[in-house]
Amino acid sequence: MKIFKYPIRIEDYQEIPMPRGAHILCVQMQGEGKLVEHPDGFVTTSGQACIWAAVDPAATPVMRRFRLAGTGHDVSDIFNAAGSQFGNDTLYVGTFQMARGQLVWHLFDLGETS
Repeated sequence: MKIFKYPIRIEDYQEIPMPRGAHILCVQMQGEGKLVEHPDGFVTTSGQACIWAAVDPAATPVMRRFRLAGTGHDVSDIFNAAGSQFGNDTLYVGTFQMARGQLVWHLFDLGETS
């Protein structure tokens, strides 16, 4: 087993190739925000959102599905009216922040494709 890093996009749904049976450890931002000069003043960048997973590099690659939702976004595709998660494969991975806490994201693991 080795620990690999997988950058993620800020999109509602995405699939990432990973070795079968990867164990998702966490999601976090990597890299410090930097000040970048723009004509209208300075803005900050937030680094890169990444997933870290313990994997067997020799395992067959499969697509792993993820659902990303910002705070206040609709997640009724993940939870039913009673607040229970749909499907046994859906797992909460973690929450991370961007733009110095102005954007807060929540990542769910929807499992491997068959």
